[in-house]
Amino acid sequence: EELSGYGYHVFVPDFRGYGQSKGRRSESFMHRDIEFCYDYVAMRFPEKKLLIYGRSLGCAFATRLASRKKAYKVVLETPFYNLIEIGKYYLPFLPITYLLRYRFRSDIYIEHIDCPVRIFHGTKDIVVPHSQALQLFRDAEKQQRDVSMITIVGGKHANLNSFPTFREKLAEFLAE
Repeated sequence: EELSGYGYHVFVPDFRGYGQSKGRRSESFMHRDIEFCYDYVAMRFPEKKLLIYGRSLGCAFATRLASRKKAYKVVLETPFYNLIEIGKYYLPFLPITYLLRYRFRSDIYIEHIDCPVRIFHGTKDIVVPHSQALQLFRDAEKQQRDVSMITIVGGKHANLNSFPTFREKLAEFLAE
């Protein structure tokens, strides 16, 4: 609803094993599903008009997808650096690297995105710390010419769209 208000058609996939989708869940299968969905949409709309939008866990898929495809813009809302770092943040006393089934390495892919990127994150997010998004932004800055991070003071994990700054900066980016 939020993006359609800006004149966008919106395609939101259900990952296999989530929502209405069935099937065995794995990181590689989920990435393949997202690429399949992107290719499906790219057959109907030119890539130079496709926006990849990730929110929270979806940012891991968005960064990998954007590093492999030619979308014209990417929005990452409440992204994390990678799942390993999130695990270490919450469970520093465990050998997280050996225990995780999924890695979701946004940090690897962010540097290979060739289109404009906007990262939105709140300072009061208790699910994904603001420092995670900042670390991802710093990696993106190394290679990316058109990347910026918009910090929403007081923003939490699921309420950024209630802040005028978020809506204004998103509208500006989408209108560029």
